[in-house]
Amino acid sequence: MLFRSAANGTLQMLLMALLAVLLALDPRSHQRLLTAITPNFYRPRVQVLMRESREALGGWLAGMTLSAMAVFLTTWAGLALLHLPLALLSALLCGLLTFVPTIGPTLGTLVPMGVALLLVSPGKMVEVLVLRLVLQNLEAFLLTPLLLSRTVNLLPTVSLVSQLSLGVLLGLPG
Repeated sequence: MLFRSAANGTLQMLLMALLAVLLALDPRSHQRLLTAITPNFYRPRVQVLMRESREALGGWLAGMTLSAMAVFLTTWAGLALLHLPLALLSALLCGLLTFVPTIGPTLGTLVPMGVALLLVSPGKMVEVLVLRLVLQNLEAFLLTPLLLSRTVNLLPTVSLVSQLSLGVLLGLPG
C-alpha cells in the first residue's frame, strides 16, 4: 500500500513536470486553444485574464529568483563564516530549492547539516541548523513577501496571513 502511494505520487509529479514543460514550450498554441473553446461572448475577458496571469507569473518568477539569489548568497556567507566544507555547493542547493514550495528549504537545509555532521562535528551541525533557521525565516516571512509585493503586487500582509492560516489549517502541507 505504501509503495503504491509513493509510486502514484512520483508518477503524478513526473506527469505534472512534463505538462509544465510542454506548456512552456508552446504557450501560444495553448492560449489559442483555450480561446477557441471559450464562448464568443467571453473570449475578450479570457484573453485579458491570460495576459494578466502571464504578467503575474512573470513577476512571481522574478521575485522568487531574487529571493533564491539572496538565500544563496547569505547561506554561502554564513557557511563560509562557519568554515564548513562544500559551503558554495551547499548554498547553491539551498538557493535552488527555494523554488520548491514547502519542502524545498527543509531539503536544502539537510545538505549542509549532513556535511557538517559527517565532515566536521555534531556541534557544527547545530550551528548550521541555527544559521539556516534564521535565514529561512527571514526569507520566508520578510524578504519574499516584500519582493512579491513589488513584483506581483501582492501585499506582504496577505501573503503572511495566508501562510499562517494554511499552516494552522493544514499543518506541514499548508
